[in-house]
Amino acid sequence: MKNLKKWATMIGAVTMLVSIFSFAAPMPKVAAAVTNGSDPIATGCARDAVTIDDDWISSAQVDLRYSPSCRSAWAKLTLGGDPGIREGTARITRNDGVTYSCSARKSLGQTSCYTKQVNDAGYTARATANVLIVIDGGGRYYPLGTHWY
Repeated sequence: MKNLKKWATMIGAVTMLVSIFSFAAPMPKVAAAVTNGSDPIATGCARDAVTIDDDWISSAQVDLRYSPSCRSAWAKLTLGGDPGIREGTARITRNDGVTYSCSARKSLGQTSCYTKQVNDAGYTARATANVLIVIDGGGRYYPLGTHWY
């Protein structure tokens, strides 16, 4: 009877430890070809992202970002330090028309933004932006754009 209680106690302790460590286990890696509209930072796709192409004017830049592990793409807009650059909107567009955008305004303390990501497996995508630059009191929007990749 003593041995039976000992074994039951040990089995209970092992079961409890296994259940505790199963909750603390790391999340599995992100599967390739993520869902359209997901966040590249929240999914972990930004960790291995590279800039495939970019376009810029003054200190404003739009980047086409790509994650090889997630097979996803998104646009990143950086407004830069030029005081004439006031705001901008970036857009990621996939060749089948799926698109997401983001905006940044220096007057709100925003100097950059990034779009949601598109599944890029078997598709091409490009990043575009429109940036407002004010010179001598007059403002004009300037278009920026990367190539299709």
